[in-house]
Amino acid sequence: MLLWLSKTITVRISILLAIVLTILIAGTIYVINLMERETPGAKFEPPDGYAYTGMDANQLPGDTRQDALTKWNGWTNLTGGKSATISHTFEGFDTWFGYDFEIAKAREATPLITWQTNSISPQTIAQAGNTPQDKPTDQLIVQNAQLSAQYSEPVFLRVDQEMNAHWFAWSAHNKDGSQRSFSAKDFQQMWRRMVVIFRGGKVSEINQKLQALDLPPLDPDVQLSSWMGVGDTSNPDTYLKPADNVAFVFNPVDAPGIPNVAGNRWLDYYPGDDYVDWVGQTTYDTSWNATMDQRFGWLDAYYEEFSVKRGKPYMMGEWGLAPEANGGFGDNPEYMKRMMSWSAERAKVKALVYFSVDSNHGDYRLSSYPDSASALAEGLKSPRFLTEVYSPGDTLPDIDTTKPVVLSRLQSIFETT
Repeated sequence: MLLWLSKTITVRISILLAIVLTILIAGTIYVINLMERETPGAKFEPPDGYAYTGMDANQLPGDTRQDALTKWNGWTNLTGGKSATISHTFEGFDTWFGYDFEIAKAREATPLITWQTNSISPQTIAQAGNTPQDKPTDQLIVQNAQLSAQYSEPVFLRVDQEMNAHWFAWSAHNKDGSQRSFSAKDFQQMWRRMVVIFRGGKVSEINQKLQALDLPPLDPDVQLSSWMGVGDTSNPDTYLKPADNVAFVFNPVDAPGIPNVAGNRWLDYYPGDDYVDWVGQTTYDTSWNATMDQRFGWLDAYYEEFSVKRGKPYMMGEWGLAPEANGGFGDNPEYMKRMMSWSAERAKVKALVYFSVDSNHGDYRLSSYPDSASALAEGLKSPRFLTEVYSPGDTLPDIDTTKPVVLSRLQSIFETT
């Protein structure tokens, strides 16, 4: 009897100590969260626990400003009336960003531009070559850098997404694993060149920075429209206005590499912490190359390596449901709930940008999946999802970032006693 009583008391004391320890840990986490809320790091990064939503509203060639706004309003209605923060559009390399800025303004949103270099190799761009139309590649970079600087509002720029997947021309590897005419290091150099040019300054200063990276100087033959007010790039004193309002987003596909071979993995393409503002991934509700558990495992591995370890805010730059005809699960509200939970449990996940498009690969529009749309609308009711890009000093809605931690730890304690 005494032995049983002693064991009972010991177990109860252990439980009590575990509860006290959990409360202390939760309190520490709460204090840390308060500190982090006051000092977010990267451009346009909200405090930990808060996030933006965004979407690609089925942008089509020839869409007018009104078309873009109508599609945006349709998305807002579909998701319970809560407007997204980020307006996502795709552009080719030889395209001005003016359209993207215009429709983002109309939507009262922040532009996220996926800028695709198409068939021009990263090596050509890194080495200041020419396009197939014989335009200096530096001219395309400079013109959009200056246009972005003049726009002055926050801009997210996602350059050559999914670079570790063979289906894009800017990936360094073919489907069979063989290397193309360039390497992932060329991609890194291309990225660094773009960032240096966007950061602006005198041509002489830009050239010094490029030289330090073992890159050629600015092409002296860059010619911009007179209304941009930019002088000759052959003049070392010509000043390029810094596009400090642009945040660069590094966004590979969820898998480590497709194909998963040396030289084609996430880190192979990463240009370095000094040249990346946000990190992110592309993922869909598909099982053609992995189970869903494996896919979320990839998300976790990348999140830990690039967001937690490097202190970068995480943006799910492209995600969504996939049609069954394309290896997806169609209307799948459980996937929506899982994604909402996954993002809520990871404090550095700061943006979720949905791909709601009727593409040549199938219908990815959320409106085609009503049960999932309802599930997403329910998740977006959380006050942690902001409707405007955060600026230090902004008043934020109250959220409890400690409750999920306390519940999960208490649950694990009682399950083992």
